[in-house]
Parts: sequence; C-alpha cells; structure tokens
Amino acid sequence: MPTTTITTTHTYGRAWLAVLLTAIVVPLIVAAVAVTTRRDHIQDDLTSRTRRGLSAAGLPNARVSFEGRDATVENVAAGSVEAAKVAVLRVRGVRAATVLANAPAPSSPVPPLRVAVSGNTMTLSGAVPNRAAGAALIRAATSAAPGRTVVDRLAVTSGASASATPADVSRLIAVLGTGDRGLSFDGATITLTGAVADDATKTAIERRARAAMPAATIDNRLSVTAVHPDAARLQALVNAALGAQPVMFQPDSASFTPAGLASVHTIAALLHSTTRLRLEVDGHVARTAGNHPDPRTLSRQRADAVAALLVQLGVRADITAKGFGDSRPLTTDGTPEGQAKNRRVEIKVL
Repeated sequence: MPTTTITTTHTYGRAWLAVLLTAIVVPLIVAAVAVTTRRDHIQDDLTSRTRRGLSAAGLPNARVSFEGRDATVENVAAGSVEAAKVAVLRVRGVRAATVLANAPAPSSPVPPLRVAVSGNTMTLSGAVPNRAAGAALIRAATSAAPGRTVVDRLAVTSGASASATPADVSRLIAVLGTGDRGLSFDGATITLTGAVADDATKTAIERRARAAMPAATIDNRLSVTAVHPDAARLQALVNAALGAQPVMFQPDSASFTPAGLASVHTIAALLHSTTRLRLEVDGHVARTAGNHPDPRTLSRQRADAVAALLVQLGVRADITAKGFGDSRPLTTDGTPEGQAKNRRVEIKVL
C-alpha cells in the first residue's frame, strides 16, 4: 500500500511565527509612538511655560527650544544672560539651560576731532557727548588762537566720547601755526593735512605734533608746494580787494551781480602783470533753511566762474577751483549778516 506524507506542519509554523512577531513588534511600535508623543507634549509644555517665564523676566524677545528637558535660549543681550538662565531654571521640569548671547552690534565710527584753519578762521568739527563738552573745546580753541574766528561745527552724538580734551585742543592748535592747513585727532593718531612751502616747514610741524602729544601716532600728509616769491604781497592786495568788495552772485546761482563782476575785474588788474602764479579759488555758501539742494556743487560752480573770468581777463596763472559748500563758515549762519559773510569766494596766491 502506498505511503501518504502530510506537509501542513511547516505552514502552521509560519503562521504561528507571524502571530508571534505581531504580538511582540506591534506593542513596541505603539509604545515608541506613545513615548514620542509624550516627549513632544512635554517639550511643547516646557516651551510654552518657559516663554512665559522669560517674558515675565523682561525678556519677551528671547527664543527657546528644548531637547527633552534641556533648554537652549537665544536672542538674549549679553548683559541679560544670567537673568535668562535663572528664569528658565525656575520653570518646573527644566533640567538644564544654555543661554546664547547676541553678538554685540557693530558700532558706527565716531568722527574724530578736526581743526581746520582757513585764513583767519578756525573750524572745529567732530563728535562730542554733550553740548557742555563741545563748549569747553570751543573755549579752549578761542583762548589758544587769539584774534581768530573760531567756528563751532561740533556735533552732539549719543554714546560718543570726545577724542580730545580742552588741554589737547590747546596743544593741537599750537602745532598748526599759521597757514591754511588742518589736523584731525581720533585719540590715538594725529593726521596733518594741507600745504607747506618746503620740507623744513613740514618737518617742523611734525616735530611740534610729536612734542605736543608724545603718545600719539603722527600721520604727516602735508604736501610741499613751492610758493611764489611775491605771494605774500599779492595775497595782501587780493585780501584787501575782497574785503572792500566781495565777489557776489545772484541768489542760488553762479551768475555774478554787477558788484561781484567789478570785484573780479579789480583782482584781475592786480594780478595781470605777474607770471608763474598759482591761484586757488575757493567757493563757499551759507547754511540756511532754504539752502540750495547741493551747496557743494553750487560753491564749485561759483569758484569755476571766477577762475574762468580771471583767465578771460588775462591773468597768467595755474588756477585751481574748489567748492566747499557750507562746511567752512567764517561766522554763525544764524543772522543775515553772518550768512552774507559766509557766502563768499576766497582767492589764494600760492
């Protein structure tokens, strides 16, 4: 009789294995999901309560995140790091707190003190912490430069500290001597600018700067420019002519008034016979409420007009025209008289 073999035992074995795996794995997955859900719920709860704690501590803009029960706090000023940490650790359930301080914002550079001499006028500009500090510097400059008009262009700037004391100003003014030149001082470096007649004068001014401020670095940018042998006499004649009749223009224009035109003719007659001259024509305007939209351009146009007319009238010179806008006033612009003085053209014989 043939033998019959039954093979269902293996099939039942696979079925029982599937049942067994299901009984073990599914609860594990369910448990993992439950743990993850519970952890997310805990982190959300901690985040919400910690935000309230930070806000109550005066840090409403702080950002907080959690990894488990460990907090990380961002967007906190450097001076508030400890307060933020205390506020977070007071929240029930928080285990640890890391507070990341903001990097300090880059500060804008504060303009250094600048002393500029033009003719008989000295202008102080730069930043001071308050009006009283600026007034002290102006008093020092006035005392150190008797007979000169001292113009205050100092700006009160929040958070600024003056780069120079009144005593520093007195010493720095002594460095400049006479002549149209300037310097700036940022508390560490003295920068010398302008023109001098020879290398000896350039060296002498630098030597005075080193003696006045021994701890300062000297950046000597003075340029050596040969001076015409008759320059002093001619300059005195030009200054007298301009003092008697300034070069005047139509309002907000580079067109001469009749008096202004006559003034340029007078100066041309003074310089007509002199050769190898170098002249610098400087244009200036007054600072007023209804000022020209571009005062520096207008002042340069007026200087150009004077230079062109001098050449047309036969002055044989190398002429440079510059426009300074309202940056170099002779006096205050607060009165019509002051504005009239500041609205001018200067002619320098070099």
